[in-house]
Amino acid sequence: MHEAHKNPIYGSVKRRWLERRWAQELVGSGPPAIVAGVGAYNARHLNAVSALALLLGCLWLVVSQLLKVFQAFVTDRREDEARGHEGLIAGLHVLRAIVCHTWTQSAVGDIDLRVTFHRVVPPVGDAAEHVEQIVPYVGKANGGLGRKFSIRFGITGQACRTGRVFVLVREDASEDAYRQELVKECGFTRGDVKTITLGRYAAMAVPIVGADGHRVLGVVYLDSSEKRCFDSAAMRRTILEACMGINNYVETRYV
Repeated sequence: MHEAHKNPIYGSVKRRWLERRWAQELVGSGPPAIVAGVGAYNARHLNAVSALALLLGCLWLVVSQLLKVFQAFVTDRREDEARGHEGLIAGLHVLRAIVCHTWTQSAVGDIDLRVTFHRVVPPVGDAAEHVEQIVPYVGKANGGLGRKFSIRFGITGQACRTGRVFVLVREDASEDAYRQELVKECGFTRGDVKTITLGRYAAMAVPIVGADGHRVLGVVYLDSSEKRCFDSAAMRRTILEACMGINNYVETRYV
């Protein structure tokens, strides 16, 4: 894939065991070790010196192959850690704390707020088709990890396609009416809306771009049951400033 179409932000799907180095080393080293073991066993009828030499050679081979498997296992562990998103999750926690604090400065009571991050599934750019939620929701509600959506859906898709910030405020309506609106106005299928968390009345999507300032690599997504959550210019400005920090982190960590 052309470099411009790649996304350096890793997905949420873990590598299968056959895709790991330790498994490949284990599969590759098994046959030689078995052959050496059979040879050493068959050599028991030879003179003691020859049999001992073959046995030592077999043990040497087995130990060296086990060391290779162990080294590959350590390398896999390091790569898994490098592919993790702990720093991104920490940034989302900070963002949520800032938003909640800003809310309490002008309103009474706590706010029900969720924050997460969607990456653009390669290819990136005009050919992009899907976004993927790569971290669980930060907030009272959890889950959502690994969900994929069409880039044509909702404000997350709009932010990916245009590189602009979008805010959505849902009008008072029944949940059935809201589902129908998503199907008619936002491009969702009837199967898609079954997975949507209901009771969210305001949402905001902030695009995260690469070092070139043009390619959208992902989107910070926030939603709340409070309709007025993102109404004020001060709140939106606060969120955008915090997301600039997340954008800088993404450029440093992934790009």
